[in-house]
Amino acid sequence: MPSPSRRTVLRATAWSVPVVSVVATAPAFAASAPGSPVLALALSEGPAPDPAMRRVTVSATNPSTSPLELTVVMPWHAAGGSQLFEVDYGSGWAFVGDGTIVTGWLTVAPSTTAPSFWVDYVVPAGVSEDITLTLSAPGFDSVAAVVTLRSTAPPA
Repeated sequence: MPSPSRRTVLRATAWSVPVVSVVATAPAFAASAPGSPVLALALSEGPAPDPAMRRVTVSATNPSTSPLELTVVMPWHAAGGSQLFEVDYGSGWAFVGDGTIVTGWLTVAPSTTAPSFWVDYVVPAGVSEDITLTLSAPGFDSVAAVVTLRSTAPPA
């Protein structure tokens, strides 16, 4: 009998986790020389299909005149116990995780915003903590944006 996948295990454990609340920052931009194109990373927060979760939608832009492979890195676990539950595999982005970080990448046409993808996190009761997502591409300064994960369940 095959052993369950990590995704199945995470899905099963999510039923015992309290409601999740996420607040995202406005778009963040890297510091570059005036007039230089910069990568753009935007985050927005909204409801997830599972009422016990909140969804962070991630959008990234290629400002160059050539195709670029954009890479987004996000934590799998955060210091306060928050845990990534699921990512959007239907967005065209490829993802790989090692239990510590999750990396997503996609080659994007010149002067184009990549298809958005979503990330669902679960947060332990009483926890409020920031996680940082980082966007990078060859020849560009990396860009970081912060999302505050807040549980709406009271501490135990």
